[in-house]
Amino acid sequence: MFPDNVATVMSTLETFYGLGFIVGPTVGGLLFEVGGFPLPFFFVGIVSGILSILIFTYVPNVAGSGESKSSDGKIFTALKIPSIAIDAVCTATFALSQGFFSSTLEPHLRIFHISAVLVSMMFVINGATYAVASPFVGRLVDKCLKPKYALIISLILNLISFAILGPLPFLPIPQTLTVVMIALFLQGLALAGGNVAGFIDSIRSAVAAGYPADISTYGLMSGIWASAFAFGAFVGPSVAGFLYDIVGFQKATIFVVVINVILLFILSAYLIVTKCAEVEIAENEEIVRKLRESTNSLLKLNVTKDMSIRSSQIITRSQNNSRRTGYVSI
Repeated sequence: MFPDNVATVMSTLETFYGLGFIVGPTVGGLLFEVGGFPLPFFFVGIVSGILSILIFTYVPNVAGSGESKSSDGKIFTALKIPSIAIDAVCTATFALSQGFFSSTLEPHLRIFHISAVLVSMMFVINGATYAVASPFVGRLVDKCLKPKYALIISLILNLISFAILGPLPFLPIPQTLTVVMIALFLQGLALAGGNVAGFIDSIRSAVAAGYPADISTYGLMSGIWASAFAFGAFVGPSVAGFLYDIVGFQKATIFVVVINVILLFILSAYLIVTKCAEVEIAENEEIVRKLRESTNSLLKLNVTKDMSIRSSQIITRSQNNSRRTGYVSI
């Protein structure tokens, strides 16, 4: 429906995803205080049932244009494209990071002896930042910012957020609520940039690789993105809980930091290689252009010489004929 503004539409949806992060912990904390552990789940179940009825009733089906061709691309075939594979790994990493802190942040905050409501408000920082930043990232990616550059920036922000959230054992940073809030703010920015840019770059990479720019390709890339996100959301809490029990929160954050460093290296190397390839292709095209110009110039020169020789021959023949004619007349 919006082929020219995919990033903007995607970021708008992510904004409401972020709003869920804001409302969820806040309302969940209040319901927990009022009705105990079961009440938040009853509330979510009722709201989900109402929303499913509304979606079934009011959301229209979007049919293809009729001119779209099947992409014929399976998920594993698409993942053989390096750019799409890197985007999927980045998406899984951001989901892993989100799941990591969502399962371990609350135990980590116990050292500050704050109430359940205040703990839920800490989660709001991440969600609010995510909700506010997503539309801006979408517009930037649609207009001027390359998705791969947005991914690099997001990985750096994610790395910094976990480095100070722990903080890393070798960093002289105190464990304070202020530091935690700054880390959650940075991670909200990282998630906004990474999730939006990763999805958009997958679509652009698929189209550049020869997939049609239609709903079949969008659906394929959406499936890859959702699978990568779900995989990261599964691995994140699982690994986080295990590491938290074994080494504690501070050292557990090293796991996420290392993954981000590795991805930064891979993504940077990919950009350098592709940039060098683009430069080489441009240079080769320039050489071919110059060779064509030289060939055309030589052809024109040869044609000119040939015409000059033929003209000289014609003139010589004419002169000889004139002389012969003059001799006979005498």
